[in-house]
Amino acid sequence: MTDDLETTCAALKAPTIELMSATMLAQGNPGALVRVQAAVEGVRAVLASAPSSTSSPAFDAWASSAPAVLAEMEAGVESRDPRRAWQAFTDPVRGFDQLGQACAGMPGW
Repeated sequence: MTDDLETTCAALKAPTIELMSATMLAQGNPGALVRVQAAVEGVRAVLASAPSSTSSPAFDAWASSAPAVLAEMEAGVESRDPRRAWQAFTDPVRGFDQLGQACAGMPGW
């Protein structure tokens, strides 16, 4: 693991937790979709400053698919469809579980 990967995973921890929390909350309270949008923007901000590649193929694979996942989550927000946002977040191939696996073992993950 490189310092860049550790730094990026550390920076993604809080916005990812907020994204998960907001997306779960929105399932029963669509008014929480505004929090989902804000959390999507938080994850995007971290990714914008992240290195283009790391020593982790798992992280790099997730990072390359993350923009599409985040766009799908935003589409759920825009259409007021919390289920769509949740499905994107939990997608077994491109979703945030892949980020969790890539950052596994690092503080907070």
